[in-house]
Amino acid sequence: QHEAALDVRQTKVTEMENPREELIPVVKRLMLSNTVAAQQAAVRTYFHPEAGFLHPMCTVNPGPGSRETIAGIYE
Repeated sequence: QHEAALDVRQTKVTEMENPREELIPVVKRLMLSNTVAAQQAAVRTYFHPEAGFLHPMCTVNPGPGSRETIAGIYE
C-alpha cells in the first residue's frame, strides 16, 4: 500500500546547531523511516527547498523543485 505524497514544499527548514551530533539521527530518520510520510517530513525539515544532492548513484542539481526530487529518491 502506497501512501499519498505530502507536499514537500511546505515547512520551515531546521538549521543544525551541532552537525557532528545531529547528523547521524537525521540520516537514520531519512533512511529508516517506517512510512513515506515520515521520510518526507524529514526531507521537509532538513533539506532547503532548493537543496542539491550528490551521491555516486544519482545527482540532483540545486534549484526550484529539487527538494521534491530528493524526497522521491528517499522514498
